[in-house]
Amino acid sequence: MGKDETTAVFCVSEPEANAAATADPAHCGAVRRTDARRSFLGLQVDLGHVCEERVRGLVESAWRQQAPRSLAAEHDRRPSRSGRDGQQP
Repeated sequence: MGKDETTAVFCVSEPEANAAATADPAHCGAVRRTDARRSFLGLQVDLGHVCEERVRGLVESAWRQQAPRSLAAEHDRRPSRSGRDGQQP
C-alpha cells in the first residue's frame, strides 16, 4: 500500500505492468528504482479508480510471479471458488 493507502504496488511482470500503464496511464504506472540501475519493481495502481475484479486479477498475477510452480499448479487443479470470502459454497 502507498503511504496514503490509496495506491498499491503489485509485483507483476514488467510486460504486464507496461501494458497496464499504457492502457490506463492516469491510474497505473510501472515503478522503477530511482537509482542509476532503474530496475523494475512492479505496477502502481490507484485503487480508487480500478474495479475490484481487476485488483483480484493483479493480486493473483503477482502471487503467480512469486509462488513456486508446484504450488501454482496445485492451485490450478483445485475446483474454482465462487464465494467472495474464498470459501466454497
